[in-house]
Amino acid sequence: MDDNAADPASHPSYDSIETNRAQQKASPFSKNTENQREGGDYHEYVDCEYVDAGTDSLQTFLHLVKGYIGPGCLALPWAFSILGIGWGIAAVLIVGALTSYNALVLVHLKNSECRSHRASYSDIGEAGYGLGFRSFVDVSVISIQLAVCTVFLTLVGENVSAVLLQYFEPEDGSFFYYVVSRRGVMTFVALPSALGLSAIPNLTILATATAIATVLLFLTFTIMGVIIALNWDVEATHVDHEFSEVILAVAAIMYSWEGDQLILPVETAMENPGRFQYVFLGAMTTVAVVFTLFATACSVSFGDVDNGSVTAFLMHHADAYSGAGLVYAANFAASLSILLTYPLQLFPATVITGQIVARRRAQQALPDKDVVVPPATRPYSGLEGDSFPLRACLVLSTYALAMWIPHVQEMISLAGAVSGAATSLIIPPLLQIRFAEMRAIRILSFTLLVIGVLFGIFGTLSAVEEIIENNAAGRSS
Repeated sequence: MDDNAADPASHPSYDSIETNRAQQKASPFSKNTENQREGGDYHEYVDCEYVDAGTDSLQTFLHLVKGYIGPGCLALPWAFSILGIGWGIAAVLIVGALTSYNALVLVHLKNSECRSHRASYSDIGEAGYGLGFRSFVDVSVISIQLAVCTVFLTLVGENVSAVLLQYFEPEDGSFFYYVVSRRGVMTFVALPSALGLSAIPNLTILATATAIATVLLFLTFTIMGVIIALNWDVEATHVDHEFSEVILAVAAIMYSWEGDQLILPVETAMENPGRFQYVFLGAMTTVAVVFTLFATACSVSFGDVDNGSVTAFLMHHADAYSGAGLVYAANFAASLSILLTYPLQLFPATVITGQIVARRRAQQALPDKDVVVPPATRPYSGLEGDSFPLRACLVLSTYALAMWIPHVQEMISLAGAVSGAATSLIIPPLLQIRFAEMRAIRILSFTLLVIGVLFGIFGTLSAVEEIIENNAAGRSS
């Protein structure tokens, strides 16, 4: 790890921050960090309004843990079934270490290379390589968020299909069986709700739905804990898997570690950002423990999990395990939690896409591209370039992708390999290479970059190959 990143003393003073309007209008990019954070009590301007800002260490810890522990955990038992418990734990720890190091790199670069303490991931990219690279970062962030939303829709469709098949037990070959066994059709059931929830204009109004989703998610894990305890003495079965499936499993673990978009705003909001590194490492250790315990317990109790949603897997095999009623409850809680979380995951993509739309409109309206255009009236949500048609297009794009990919585990692996590799393994070392002065740091960053590129290439090829094969098999059956 970069010695400067690990040493809080190397950062600008975090004891106090005073951000005035003149600083906000200035360019956020400068290697001169003397003016970065200085003077006064800790506060910031948000949308030109003075607000008190400062989360303590415990609040920051909870934000990070909740941000990382989400529906992606439901795919970990499938990954462990392929890798085995030992290699599964090793993969969780290695992927977690790589992504966590790169997350701290982003925090360090934000504080050392960007003038504004509220600089975003895209701002850091622009500071490093200019507007072209900023666009690449924007596209990568939008892609990973839309991929996450696609996985959410896929998980809901998978769980609904499993519940209907188990409850009604339709005759194989009947029209009803054909309908409910098609996850794409079942995913369509969730589409109106996803569109409706995504129409909520801002995060303040969405807070209630997010809180309910959080409660339901932890209820799901509680119910799963009971189901695991009831089936702990069941003799688990394990099968061997091909190497391409191993890559898919690691990509699914990569997806579970997605949380890059959360790091910078959480660090910015801390009352004492100098402690962020220690809080972050504690939170990531907690997340790693939760991931390994949950996946290991499921692997021991349920054996070879062949579905990217462990709750859907249990629904498909309810007769083989104790606690069938609890399985129904876990599926219901998980599906509703995922659906209510969908608009929150769509929000970053909405913000960045709206900014791109607004910027292009401004460029088309003005012959002088250097003129800064004041924000237009935005009655819908207050977000630049935002509108319901824009959000609807984003939602429909996630549904179209969910329809093309036949199984949830393949969608999760593709998301982890393509978008996850870009935002978590490729862009951070690229930026560190640009700014690092020590040769050892550049060598380390280049090594991590090569690992990220190779992982992205092989993971993407394996996921796409598996998707094409399963689509061909589905058409022939």
